[in-house]
Amino acid sequence: MALCAWTQRLRRDPYQSAAVDVTGFALDGLNRFVAVGIDEYEAADLQLDYAVAEVHAVAHLLAPEFTGEPTCNVTEDEIRASLKALADERAAALLLMWSGHGRAEDGQLLLRTRDSAGELEVTEVIRHCVRSRAAQLLFLIDSCDAGQAV
Repeated sequence: MALCAWTQRLRRDPYQSAAVDVTGFALDGLNRFVAVGIDEYEAADLQLDYAVAEVHAVAHLLAPEFTGEPTCNVTEDEIRASLKALADERAAALLLMWSGHGRAEDGQLLLRTRDSAGELEVTEVIRHCVRSRAAQLLFLIDSCDAGQAV
């Protein structure tokens, strides 16, 4: 199923049963799912409805081939600590998903965190994933201006 159509179905019913075949990406060994979903921002005008539900639904669909619990509604410091911990793990495959606000600045994608001034450059997030030394990396970024990360 195309990811776009699947995501649209998730938004209607985030905990629906759906068959997702991850065998082509999952490897023998530890396959890690790292997800950040942010619905609640300190700035009242930034609130979202589906980011947290989306990462939880994807985690549910990837289990048991991938392990990891989504990190939700977190600050810049909390996310940085989680990303730094990736270097201590030896995953065969690492799938990182970010669902929340993003914005482009000078050709760079900035991912917003819960705290009003909190942002992470997507290149920093990717750099931490590369340092995990996983054999395969996959990034799913659901934010405004995500095309800046390509």
